Amino acid sequence: MAVSSAALSTAGRFPVRRKRPNRPAVDNAPRLLASTQGVPVHAACAKAASILQWELPTTKRGEVINMLNAVIDISHHNTIASIAKAKGAGVLGVVHKATQGVAFKDPTFVGNRKKIEAAGLLFGAYHFGTAGDASAQADFFLAVAGKDTLLVLDFEPNPQGHDMSLIEAEQFVHHVFAVTGRYPGLYSGHTIKEALAAAHITNASQTELSKCWLWIAQYGPAPLIPKVWEKWTLWQYTDGAAGGEPHTVVGIGRCDRDQFNGSEEQLRSFWQNKGA
Repeated sequence: MAVSSAALSTAGRFPVRRKRPNRPAVDNAPRLLASTQGVPVHAACAKAASILQWELPTTKRGEVINMLNAVIDISHHNTIASIAKAKGAGVLGVVHKATQGVAFKDPTFVGNRKKIEAAGLLFGAYHFGTAGDASAQADFFLAVAGKDTLLVLDFEPNPQGHDMSLIEAEQFVHHVFAVTGRYPGLYSGHTIKEALAAAHITNASQTELSKCWLWIAQYGPAPLIPKVWEKWTLWQYTDGAAGGEPHTVVGIGRCDRDQFNGSEEQLRSFWQNKGA
């Protein structure tokens, strides 16, 4: 999502919105044919993905993936008019921005969390990573979000300062694991693909980030993921404007929407286990 000039001028705070993930060259390769019912394998796309060091979202046995369009992610840039209507429209889980850097706390996080949990929806929290002390950022995030929450690191460019590096991202997830006993999810789009390629990382043993469940942001017809992961867990397919439809949620309006790689039962189990 684009960040407005008004948002950029807010003093003393970092109200960063999720940006539209820039589409890498792989988006120009032959693509998968995607639907909410499954993602069939396309041989030409598989070849292109192999060259570009991305992998396709299929199981090891080549089975199609069933997806569940029931998760959204929001921040103070979104307004919840009616969480009951959102639930009635099929939303099962919400991931909310909690923190950014070592000082910014989303001002709507606490209030919206109460509404979301009171409605019986699944709730998670994400931290927008920036350059600097990654362990301090992790401690700040955990202090706000709580240890018993579905946790996510948002790893993308920072339009208001220096970007979190790949090493800092690894330090962040390592610290979360040391404190909670489980790794957070990793949300990213082109950023993680470019960072891994620049570091010549092509397999899971080369980065601790591979131990995080993957939340991929890509607004094409299907997600292509780095080879260090065998599968994706969440796929942000739209920012409320770009990407496939639907773009809106009743009771909230335009927002980031996400496909879950599995069934409702699997989603609830995944959330109950905090992604572990």
